[in-house]
Amino acid sequence: MDKHVILVATALSVREYQGDMYLSSTISTILKFEPSIPEVKRILEWLHVEGGIILLNSSRNVAYDSGSKFSAIEDKVPINDLITASSTCSLQATFYTIKGTIVRVDTTKPYWYKACILCKKKIHVNGEFTSCNYCNIPNPSVIFRFCVKVDVQDFSNQASFVLFNKEAEYLLDCTSLDFQDLNLLESESNDLDIKLMRCMMKEYWFQIRLTLENHRFIMMQGFTVSNIKECNLTESDMKLHQK
Repeated sequence: MDKHVILVATALSVREYQGDMYLSSTISTILKFEPSIPEVKRILEWLHVEGGIILLNSSRNVAYDSGSKFSAIEDKVPINDLITASSTCSLQATFYTIKGTIVRVDTTKPYWYKACILCKKKIHVNGEFTSCNYCNIPNPSVIFRFCVKVDVQDFSNQASFVLFNKEAEYLLDCTSLDFQDLNLLESESNDLDIKLMRCMMKEYWFQIRLTLENHRFIMMQGFTVSNIKECNLTESDMKLHQK
């Protein structure tokens, strides 16, 4: 063939495998740290670094690991203080840990949504066509992801918490990979209701990350949970830092 072939590609990353270079459509981020800095050492421990490689589990292909380390860099506060902090969110992301009881599960909406397989964000459906505003691509491949909203209460106040895929899988004790068919999801709704009702009136540790980016979501939906554990750990085991 004497003609030149021009290939145009977006959202690709270059990977090396067995000495050869490949183009991958899976979006990834390379993080480089200076290990001599004490704060970096804490972050590396939090991210479970093994052999210099950061292991961040993807719920698209890895089941939730209930034995994963509960992050030790958050401030433990009551819900009332969390609400106050969210009203004056700083430019820098802040982390908080809440010990609270699930007093209500929102059953008015489905526990799942259709997401773009690349960015995991909710897709928009218009008849037979779908689109992803984040990736800016038409008719992206679709996966199902969990989204569960609960009301959590402690001695100080009550607030709505939203658990997405990995954290919702912890409550449901199953993965979204088990429900990649919409008909199966609808037929299993009652089972999911039962699983969530078992979580009622139980105490959990909830980790919350506050940023300017999620401030609007907090006002509309509730606090997004970045990690969750049932309250069977002692405070010394969790090594939470007091204010």
